[in-house]
Order: sequence, then structure tokens, then C-alpha cells
Amino acid sequence: MTVRGDKTVPYLIKVCLPIPVRGSFDYLSDEPVAAGCRVLVPFGSRKIIASCVGEGEGNNIENPKLKKIIKKIDDEPIITGELLSLSLWMEKRYFTTRGMALKMILPTELKGKARNFKSAEALPFRGELPQTASLPDMPSGAKTVYVSGSRLFLKAFLMREIEKTVSSGGRVIFLVPVMSETAEFEDILGGFRVARFNSSLLPSHRHSILRDFRDGKIDVIIGTRSAVFAPLGKNGLIIMIGAEKKTYIEEQHPRYSTEEVSMQRAELSGGRFIASGGALTVEQFYRVKRGQAAAVHEKEENKSRRVMCDVNEDGVNFGVSPMLLKHIGKTLSEKKQVLLYSPRGGWATSYVCGACKFVMKCEKCSRRLYVSRFNLYCPSCKKSFPLPERCPRCRRKKMKNRGIGRALVASFLRKQFPGNVIRAVEIESDASEKIRDYANYEKGSIDALISGPGFAAIRDWSKTGLFAVMDADFLLYGDDWRAEEKTYLWLASLCGFLAPENANALFLVQTRIAPELVRAALSGDDSFYNKQLDIRRKFAFPPFARILKIKVSGKSAAAACVKIRKDIEGKVLEISSDAPSMPSAGGVEIRVKVPPDDTFEIEPMRGASITIEEER
Repeated sequence: MTVRGDKTVPYLIKVCLPIPVRGSFDYLSDEPVAAGCRVLVPFGSRKIIASCVGEGEGNNIENPKLKKIIKKIDDEPIITGELLSLSLWMEKRYFTTRGMALKMILPTELKGKARNFKSAEALPFRGELPQTASLPDMPSGAKTVYVSGSRLFLKAFLMREIEKTVSSGGRVIFLVPVMSETAEFEDILGGFRVARFNSSLLPSHRHSILRDFRDGKIDVIIGTRSAVFAPLGKNGLIIMIGAEKKTYIEEQHPRYSTEEVSMQRAELSGGRFIASGGALTVEQFYRVKRGQAAAVHEKEENKSRRVMCDVNEDGVNFGVSPMLLKHIGKTLSEKKQVLLYSPRGGWATSYVCGACKFVMKCEKCSRRLYVSRFNLYCPSCKKSFPLPERCPRCRRKKMKNRGIGRALVASFLRKQFPGNVIRAVEIESDASEKIRDYANYEKGSIDALISGPGFAAIRDWSKTGLFAVMDADFLLYGDDWRAEEKTYLWLASLCGFLAPENANALFLVQTRIAPELVRAALSGDDSFYNKQLDIRRKFAFPPFARILKIKVSGKSAAAACVKIRKDIEGKVLEISSDAPSMPSAGGVEIRVKVPPDDTFEIEPMRGASITIEEER
């Protein structure tokens, strides 16, 4: 409390509550509370942890309705001034309240004061470190830099920038898509004080890590997307591995983009942001083109080891073209291994009635069932079902397999190469069976392996002579407007993964409907980006527009939907038709396109809950 004349006056503070209500609330406190500290306050009949964002207005201190805080949680602010500024930006960018943004920055589950855990120790040096002598220089003046190339090139580049940052007194946030990838980068973090930060830690432990990182007792904090909110300080560095991965998008409201948050933090703190990947996304290319970011690419010398096969010209048998069959035979004759990638598991991709065209689907999730051995299998529910003799719809005995799965490809290749060990990673195999298959491949016990996405678990590629993608078009058959970009990025990342220093193997890609796209991905041709930008500019897709989903629920959802449509008409580039926006158990959803830099707001309505999220 402060003393004014003969009176003792409490402190007036302004707090933001983690509730979907805009604005801040004034509370009284017997002791000073710094901005960025958390306090426990009464709110109606509840007790809520709120974040102090500053001092309240002095003329409001005599208000008899003001309540006192229950207690102050933090003695020193974990939420720095830069993070408080970031919360204001997130409030507008992600259509949320400042209190909800602050809850994302520092979750309220981190209750109480940080306990003293063992301080982070320097990691030991492991293995041979990558050479940094011939690396390209960091673009001067650029806050955001996109780096693409092989994994060895990325490691060398990042290690050099981490050393520069830490030696100058800065700190580093190292972001990975999943925590299992941290082990791959421990060799370049040797000698630095590193702490792992993820949701599996106790809340008090996470709080302790944030405090030590703020105080400079930790050089590098490594974790998934939530680590992006660690108190970075000035001249810091944020690194994002695999920036195109979907795991960097928050699943719950507010659905923030870790890449956008990192870019904003670099601007606010005067630090730098480095995003790495196999290639640039279309939005990243557009930022570089406009001068908002810089790009660093590895100089590739040997692209002749990348081959495209157009199956329309070459033909295909059991998913294997004559060109691919020829290279498989040549590779096996040279006593090298073959790895084939196929996204389709089982013997067949579906079980269909030849008479009425009925397709067997899972009763729980409605996903199409795979034919696996003598059963039907749902990859989502992890359940098997018996094969019906008759069609459930027309009752005729016309059920048959459709599509080519990994097991069928393996059966075909065993007949072509009877003297070799050929195995498929089955779709219903558990984790231990898959690990055993990949371990046997590394040992050389398997000559040819047909695998799904799990092949990244293989670390030793020295014996691999051929890596082939059996169907590069599998992402293009849906209605995803990003399908071409996803295919390009996926193939480009494989090119980096199969660099000569990692695996000097022939990279062959089969395609039926997208030969130009595959050819551009294998050669790194920028013409793909220019074509995509022309299409997106014409039809108003990102980066030339933001696609928003307005979700309306509550007893007045239908009436609110009509009013919203009337209010926003003429303010948006495009609005979804009336047909999909019918009241249902989940409410109403309206899909709109708005200019990328425009402020978009909807006034609250009585009897309706309105949530706005960006489609990504």
C-alpha cells in the first residue's frame, strides 16, 4: 500500500483474464505487482489466475465495487515486456482476447512458484561435428532467414549461428516438430547448456526452466511449438526445424502459427529467426520476393541421381513400372539394398462390391477399410474386421479387392527376384514389429523393403542403392488447395534427406498425373512458385487472402448467422454459400476470404458464441 496524507491507499493494477471477454479488469493489491506477473483473483464465484498488464487508472481507485487480489503468484515477471507486446499482436491476429493469448504464452497450469531443480549442464560433444568453413554467410540485416538443403548442411549452418548468438550473450530457442527429433541435433549442441521443454514435464519443472532461461542460466531451450514463448531477451535466436510441418499449428483456439509468432518475436526483440526445411513454402517464397525475408540454399552439385518416371508412358504392373523394375534388378545385382515408399498399406486399399459399387468403411470413423491378409483393417481405429462374403447392401457375392497395397507389391517382387529377401512393413504391425523391420534393414538382412512414412527411423543408409516413391500423386487426389505445394515440399525434403553425404542412392519417383510438378521438385525449379502465385492471386488464396472460418453456436446461432452475413457482405472477398451454413449440433460455420492486411472483427451477439479461426 502507498500512503497519501493520512490515508493508506492500495495499489491499483490492471489484469487480463483467460476468458473469451475482451478488455482488462481493475483490481486492488496491498503490494506492488509488476507487469508480467500472475495473480490469483476473484471473478464472480470463481478464483482465476490472471496476468497483470500494468497499473490501473488512478481515478478509479475509489470505486467501491473493486475487489482485492487473493495473492500474488510471481515475485518477478516470467512474461517479459516483449511477450506482453506479443499478446497484443496475437489478440488481433488470431481473433482472440488478450487474456487467452497470455494463457498460451504462459499456461495457467504452471501454478505456484518455480521450485529449484537441477540446473542445466553443458551437453557433451558427440561424434564428428559438421564443418562450417565453406558455408554461405548469414544475410545481413535480415530478421527472418529461410535455410534449405541437406541435413548435414543445415546442421553446420545452425551450429555456426548458435555459436555466434551464445558467444555474444544471446539465448536460443530451438524448435522441433516432435520431441523425438531432438536426439538428431544433440551433436551440434555439444558444449551448450541445454534444457528440453515439453508438456511431459511437471508444471513446476517447466516454470523452473523458463525462469533459468530468463536469467541466462540456460543457453538453449529445445522443444515443440509451446517453447516459442520462452523469455528470449535481446539479440536472441529462434530456430525452427521442418517449418512446413503441421505440428507447428496450434490445435485449439487461438490456432496460432509458430512461424508467424517467431517472426513477430524477432521483430519485437531485435533478434533473428531461422526456419529450415527441404524447400520454401509458397508463402515463404513470396516473403523473400517482397524483401520481407531472406533465403539461403545449399549449392547442389549432383542432381543426376534423381529420376522421374511417367507411368503413362512407361506403363505399370502391380504398381511397378518397367523402369523401376529394371533399377531394382540392377541395384540388387550390385549387392545393394532397395527401399520403396508406398503410402498404401495392406494387400489392397479398399474392398468394393463389383455390382453396386459399395465400399466397406469403418462403422466408427467412416474411413475406408484396407484389405490386410484375411481381414479388413481400419488404420485410424487400429481394429480388424472379418471379410464379408456378400455385399452388405445388395447381398451379392461380388466383393473384390481394389487398389495395390504394400503387401501385394512385395508378393509381386518376390516372384521377380526369388533369391532376395523382400519384405513389406504391414499396416497393422505394431511399433515393435516396425522397429524390428527397420533394424533388420540397417543390418542388411533385408534386400528390399516396401515401407510407409516410418522409413525415417532408418539411420544408416550407406548400403541403400535405390530409393523409389511408387506414387508421388497420392496427395493430389483430394480437394486440398495446398495439395501441389505439399507434394512439392515432400519431394524436395526427400531430395535433401537423400543427399550424397547421407545416402548416395538413386532417387526415382513414379507419377501419373503430375510430371511437371515432380520434375520441378527434383530439380529445384522456381517456376513452380511463380505458377502457384499466379493461381493463388487469381482465385484469392494465401498469401493474397486469409481464409477464415466463423463458427457460431448457441440457441440464437441461426439468427446470428443471418446478421453476420448481412454485416460482412461487401467487406470480404468471398463468402461461402448458404447451403453449408445450416444449424446443426455443432452450430453454424461460415467460410470467408478477407484481404491479408485488413482488420476483421465481428461484434458479440446475445445468445450466440462466435469463434473465428484461420484455415491453414
